[in-house]
Amino acid sequence: MVLVAHAAVGGALGASAGRRSPAWSPLWVAGWALLSHVILDAIPHWDNLFALGWLIADLAAALAVAAIIARLARTPGRVFWGAFLACLPDLEHLLVGWLLPQRIFLSHLPWFPHGQAALVPGVLTQLLVVIMAIAFVARQRAAGAPVDRPPRQGL
Repeated sequence: MVLVAHAAVGGALGASAGRRSPAWSPLWVAGWALLSHVILDAIPHWDNLFALGWLIADLAAALAVAAIIARLARTPGRVFWGAFLACLPDLEHLLVGWLLPQRIFLSHLPWFPHGQAALVPGVLTQLLVVIMAIAFVARQRAAGAPVDRPPRQGL
């Protein structure tokens, strides 16, 4: 999938791990964000990894979606950590041939069933993933999920 879809799911995972929850830890978010990358890559999708204009637009959209999720969750550090880690495996596409002799991440290996789809259904699938991730975080906020804030000082 493209960066924006990975960032949305990783950001939602970061947002869902509240500091007061036993599930919160940077390692928890890292593990689930990386696993989400593998799962999303298995879903049929469209991507264009090598067009510079597309890459810039995708990166900008990923940052924008992560910012929206961070604003909804009010936990920007965890959201951006999750979004970054969910996108991190795609960095190897840029490094192959320069610093890496071949792809090494699980869902980028030749034998992995990396889902492929035509442009329109593939983009719609990813748009649905982004909308679902944002809706998940918005629903958590509406349901009164704990929001981490520093303790108030004084009266």
